[in-house]
Amino acid sequence: MTKTIAKCQRDAYKTFAPKKKAVDDFLRYTDNYFARSVLTTNCKSWYKNGADGEAIIRSIWPGSGSHYFAALRHPRWEDFDWEPVEDLDHSMSWLGNGTAPQVNGAQVHLSMREYYKVSTGREQH
Repeated sequence: MTKTIAKCQRDAYKTFAPKKKAVDDFLRYTDNYFARSVLTTNCKSWYKNGADGEAIIRSIWPGSGSHYFAALRHPRWEDFDWEPVEDLDHSMSWLGNGTAPQVNGAQVHLSMREYYKVSTGREQH
């Protein structure tokens, strides 16, 4: 989540949402994973709210803890739709005025973006 929030701040996105295809593919992966496990068999389990019978598991990660951390370490940005905060003159405005900021990320980039608008004579919104 931290990387996603930093991307939104750095690249001026106001919303993001997973693409339907990415969600559908993940659920298909999850269903295939759990189909090979004992969790979906005919037994009582808190994963199934105490009910008997076969089940579709949606409450836990489909793999080990180390698999979870490795999978989420580097987000797949292409699996999301991004809505920008505003229309920018071009996609490289995040580079700002060409200085190399020495302080932490997002706020510096946003102020650099503001410098870009002022230096090109664009009105502030």
